[in-house]
Amino acid sequence: MNWRTLLSLGLVSVLLTACAPTGPVKFYNGPDKPLSEIALIRVPGPITTLAIDGRDIRSPSKEEGFYELHLSPGQHTLTFKYELYWGSADTGMLIKSSPTRVQAHFQVGQVYELRYDEPESEDEAFTMASDFQATLVERGSGQRIAATPSDEYPSGITNAEPVVPQTSTPTTAPAQAQANRSLPDADQAVNEDAVKRLKFWWLMADEAERETFRKWMQQEMPNFKD
Repeated sequence: MNWRTLLSLGLVSVLLTACAPTGPVKFYNGPDKPLSEIALIRVPGPITTLAIDGRDIRSPSKEEGFYELHLSPGQHTLTFKYELYWGSADTGMLIKSSPTRVQAHFQVGQVYELRYDEPESEDEAFTMASDFQATLVERGSGQRIAATPSDEYPSGITNAEPVVPQTSTPTTAPAQAQANRSLPDADQAVNEDAVKRLKFWWLMADEAERETFRKWMQQEMPNFKD
């Protein structure tokens, strides 16, 4: 990794940190209140809370650990998405799910936690994000309070953005192989989900690239219905 890459990644990190709150997200009016007067929700860092009761909020930017939402007791709807960078510093993938939500009645003085099955690889993260599910539980008892609906948003609408730092040095063969690690070779292809790969690259392409692909399909497969 060269100094330009380090500088770029450092600058992005600083900007993201500056734009995001660092402490609890307070969703009630007036001065700070003790836990005995509010409900507290612990949210894993990779889950970005987008809105509470339809009102947009800014949640802390964290890859690990938890951040807190402080709410007045009562009925609330939390809207959120999974969002996490996977890969090395030189090249990687920012995987984001479509928004989903949970709705529950939050008790005063209670601590809750959003939980989900953490993926162990980039492919697992991509698959999970295509239909992201999370569960709201009481932290002490582990009792399930609410869960995200599985059919509220269409599955497969996952945003995966490659992160490839710009550099003036030519791309070497090892670096190119690392950048293309998500693409299976001929031996791996039989074990890969081709539909998932096709959807991914279609989402990644711009309109000009999609039009070129359409023309190629029409030329190579004249019976193909666009």
